[in-house]
Amino acid sequence: MEKRVFNLAYGKKYITSDHVEKKIWIQVGRLVIEPESKYGERISIRLDSLPIDPEFNGMLSAFPYEPRNGSSKNPEDNIAF
Repeated sequence: MEKRVFNLAYGKKYITSDHVEKKIWIQVGRLVIEPESKYGERISIRLDSLPIDPEFNGMLSAFPYEPRNGSSKNPEDNIAF
């Protein structure tokens, strides 16, 4: 089994100009699950920023890795644990 990489984000609600409520996902870090070793799976979390938004409720969501803003398509290139 190979390493699995996820983006960590939190959802922030906003109202569009036509008064429709939507949610934008703000990426704050990365979650990595490494293959099993003799001690079991290793889970690592790297936070690139800390949400200080008053609407942030402490809940982060993990989504399969997708490169953003010109970052490498290889998730291994952007991880420094």
